[in-house]
Amino acid sequence: MSNLKESINENVNVPQGETAVCQNTITTDPLGPCLFVLIRCLRKERRLCLLYHHDFNKYDDSGKPQLIILKEFLMMICDGFKTDLGMTSLIPNCPPGNSGVKECLLAIGGGEIYEAERGDCLNCGQEGEIDYAGILQKYSSNILGTPIESIKITKDRSLFTQKMVDIGEKVAPYQVVKSLEQAVKSAEQLVCFPEDDRVSGFIENRDELISLLNSILPDLSKLLIDKSLKDWKKIEYEVVRDQYDNCIVICNMENIDPLALRTDYSIVVAPSQTLSSDEYNLLRSVSIIVIRHLGIIGTCNVQFALNSLSSEYYIMKVNVGLSHSSEFTSKATGYPLAYITAKLVLGLNLAELSNDITNTTCSCFDPSLDYVAIKVLRLNLSKSNQCSNEIETSMESAGEVMAIGRSFEEAFQQALRMVDKDITGFDPYSRTITDNELITPTDERVFLLATALYQGYTIEHIFELTKIDRWFLNKFESIIQFIIQCSHSSTVEDRTLLLEAQQLGFSHKQIAQYSHIDEDEVRASCEHYDN
Repeated sequence: MSNLKESINENVNVPQGETAVCQNTITTDPLGPCLFVLIRCLRKERRLCLLYHHDFNKYDDSGKPQLIILKEFLMMICDGFKTDLGMTSLIPNCPPGNSGVKECLLAIGGGEIYEAERGDCLNCGQEGEIDYAGILQKYSSNILGTPIESIKITKDRSLFTQKMVDIGEKVAPYQVVKSLEQAVKSAEQLVCFPEDDRVSGFIENRDELISLLNSILPDLSKLLIDKSLKDWKKIEYEVVRDQYDNCIVICNMENIDPLALRTDYSIVVAPSQTLSSDEYNLLRSVSIIVIRHLGIIGTCNVQFALNSLSSEYYIMKVNVGLSHSSEFTSKATGYPLAYITAKLVLGLNLAELSNDITNTTCSCFDPSLDYVAIKVLRLNLSKSNQCSNEIETSMESAGEVMAIGRSFEEAFQQALRMVDKDITGFDPYSRTITDNELITPTDERVFLLATALYQGYTIEHIFELTKIDRWFLNKFESIIQFIIQCSHSSTVEDRTLLLEAQQLGFSHKQIAQYSHIDEDEVRASCEHYDN
C-alpha cells in the first residue's frame, strides 16, 4: 500500500489547477487485465477512478475520446503520452481485484468510479467476486453513469426477466437445470437451446441433448435451457439516454442470418432492411422503454428476436455501455458514442451537446442514414484448431470488416472484398453444391449462396434451407443475374451496363474478370464515361 501511495504522491506534485495521472495494469479473473486510471483534479478537488477492460480501446477508439472529455472537464494534463491511450508511463505496484480497487480509492482519498466500458469490469454478477457495494460505502465513493444495480440486473437472467415482466415485456422462456434429468424435461417443454458461459448450441433431438450434457454437466453447477428461437430474426437497437431521461436511437441493425448464429458471426446490416414501418417503430419504442426502466445512462444495446410471420418478439438481452455493436454503430453513423457517453456520465444532457457532424444541431436527434453499412466477420478456420469450418455459437471471431455503400449490393460486395485479398466479390464457385452445404452455417456459406443462385436454385428453395429473408436473397440474385447476363466484353462499351455494374458493387477487377478483358480497359472506360 505504501508503494502505491508513494508512486501517486510523486506524480501529483503539480502546479495548482493541473492534474496528475498514474496507471496500473491489474489482472482480474476471469476478465483478464483491467486498467485503473487515477485522476486527481487539484483545482476542483474532484477525484476519479477510470475503469476499463484490457481491450477497451478497440471500441471505436473509445479510450482516447473519453480521456479527451475527462481532460476537458477535469482539466487533466498528461505528460509523456507513451501509451496508446495517451497516459503516463508510471506504473505503481497495485494488487489485483477487490484489494486493488480499495487501495486505489484509498490512495487518492476516495472519489468517483467511471466504468468506461460495458459492465464487465465491475464484475457484479451473482457470484460477487468483487464487492463493489462495500467498497463504495466504505470510501464514500459512487459510480458515475449507470447505477451498479442496473448493470447487475442486465447480468442476471432472473432479475432481468422480472424487470422486463414489470413493464409488460417478454423475455424468451428459460429454465435453470442442475442435472441431466431436469435438462431433458425442460428441453421437452421449451425446445431447447442449452447455454453457459463456455459452450452453447441448438439441440435438434433428445440424443444430441444427452450427448452434449454428458460432456459439460460434470463441470457445471447449473445450466440454462432456453426456448429455441432458431430462424427468428435478430434485431438490435443502439440507444443513448442521459440522466434527465432524454433518449435517442442511434441506429438499428439486422442480422442477415437468422437466430442460429451469434451477432459476431453473422453479416450485420445497418439500418435494418426487412422490417415493416410498424415493426421498426414498435421495437424502437420498446428499446426506449427498456433503457428508461433500467435507468441506464449513456449507451446500451437492446437485442430482440422477431418472428417475421407474426411480428411476435422477445427481448433477448441488454448490453450496458460500449460493445461490439456500439463499435459498428459508431463507425456506421459517425455518431461519437464514446465521446458523448463520457459527457453524459459527467452530468451533461443530450440537448446541450452539439452535433459535431452538422455543427448546427444538438446531439438529441436520431442520426439519419441515406446509405447502407455492412459488417462481415473475418474467419480463417483453416488455421485454427477447428476440425471443421462449421460456425458454432460458442466460437470466437478473428476480426471483422465494415463497408458503406449507397445500395445494399454495393456495400455487400465491398465488404466481401475486404475480408480477404483473394476475394473479388459475391462470386460463385465452379463446383456443384448440395442442399446440406447451404443448411450448415460455415465461413463459406455466403459464397455457396452465390453458387446456388448461379446453378439455378430458386429463392424459395434457398429460403426453406437457410431461412434468410427473401429480401436479401433477391438482392443476392440481382448480383448473380448480372454476372450471367453481362459476361461479355461489350459490357464496358455500354454506359448503362457499366453504371449498373458499379451500382451493384462490382469492382474494376470483377468486371474485367467476367468481361474477359484487361482491368486497365475497364478503368479507362469508367473514366471516359465519368468525363
